[in-house]
Amino acid sequence: GATKFLQKFQNYLNKKIKVHYNSKISVIKNNTKIDIFNNGKKISTDIIIWAANPVPLLKNLGYGNLDNPVTLVKVYCANIKILNKLNNKNFYIQVFSNKTNIFRIYIYELNGKFKITVETFFEKDKVIDDKIVKKILNKFNVKIKFKSKFLEFKEVRHNLMTVNDNNLFNRFEKDFKRSNIIGGGWHLTGREQKINYILEKVKNKNA
Repeated sequence: GATKFLQKFQNYLNKKIKVHYNSKISVIKNNTKIDIFNNGKKISTDIIIWAANPVPLLKNLGYGNLDNPVTLVKVYCANIKILNKLNNKNFYIQVFSNKTNIFRIYIYELNGKFKITVETFFEKDKVIDDKIVKKILNKFNVKIKFKSKFLEFKEVRHNLMTVNDNNLFNRFEKDFKRSNIIGGGWHLTGREQKINYILEKVKNKNA
């Protein structure tokens, strides 16, 4: 559902910076700094912001593996029709149940059409039951009709963090405090907190 936004964002970025797709990124420690490579070619950088998964970075730099338990998730998306009036056209429901593997449902409007995304804990050979989805939505007075079949894809979600993970993050921050690399605020929760953390780090690097 975010394709049009991402295309516009891409066009905006391409006016100011070069965006690399399908890149294999690797890093090598160079004394107190980090060299970063894109598909084997060194990239000239002033500051590196590693906002992605910290697991391969820390492992590559010799910190070892994070405890880093993962959750296997299957996500389903479909077009729907809303059969009753909604107070809010865009919302999500967090599901807590021992009767279904569904844990989150999103409903949102895009270009005048309603769509639904259902997130489930992955269970082999188990497919989504649209009757259960409707039953959950009925509890929130939301009545829908499916207008397309579900598209589905799998995700591996990393669950950070344990005490050991936090200690490794702190070691990284201390070791590379005066380096050219900034962590993505892996120890923080929430988008705004992570962004503010990175901005503050960039500000200090440029001071």
